[in-house]
Amino acid sequence: MSNLPPNRHPFEVEAFVLKHYDYNEHDRIVVLYSRKFGVLRSIAKGVRRPRSKLAGRLDLLRCNHLVLERGRNLHKITQCDALRSFSGLNRDYHALTHALAMGELIASFSEEEDPNEYLFALFLHGLEALSVGAEALPLLLWFELHFLEQLGYQQDWEFCAQCEIDFRPRDYHFFDTLHGGLRCEACKRKETCRYLSFEQVEILRALQASEGPPQSLPELKPLALRQLQACLQSYFEQLAEKPLKALTYLQDDN
Repeated sequence: MSNLPPNRHPFEVEAFVLKHYDYNEHDRIVVLYSRKFGVLRSIAKGVRRPRSKLAGRLDLLRCNHLVLERGRNLHKITQCDALRSFSGLNRDYHALTHALAMGELIASFSEEEDPNEYLFALFLHGLEALSVGAEALPLLLWFELHFLEQLGYQQDWEFCAQCEIDFRPRDYHFFDTLHGGLRCEACKRKETCRYLSFEQVEILRALQASEGPPQSLPELKPLALRQLQACLQSYFEQLAEKPLKALTYLQDDN
């Protein structure tokens, strides 16, 4: 049962702009992620006209206070006031691409009118950190691990997911890109498991244990971090049952 008001009644939300695309000559469809209602599909009437009051306020990743009028399929945006623009992302293309990847994950896995206060705050903290210069790839990995937990797929980096053996410091670790989790050498599947070094697993443990955006981590070469990201991307794409364009772009860009 929907918690939204009746049709044509106004309601207010605090929301991020996850996606938008042009519709008709002057309008735009806007996909929002709101604190109170989760994903909302909306329409910004006349936003593409030069003198529109909404123009420039519905850019990707902005966090706004909006007034919407409930519709049957699309909610009409009648007012929009900026809360956070994360201006640092506009000056750092590398940070922006990682922020867009976080937004793609939320858009791909979140249901309409299914709010998640923790996930909203996680996204907010991630964008704030990227906007002020946090290391982009470790922060994305941190976001992904906590996002998996919210989806119900929390990863265990201490035991083999198959035989439940307790890993020792120098044991071989293999990440299962089909089912998630680590597997030992005896339980690995050649087709879906990728080798991770002890240092890579330590990074994953530290990121998953960090409640906030990571401040300091053990040193790891950029290539090793990209390998971790490739593992998680493969797992997310298995869960989503489709390619994830923003994550793929990060791999190609690196």
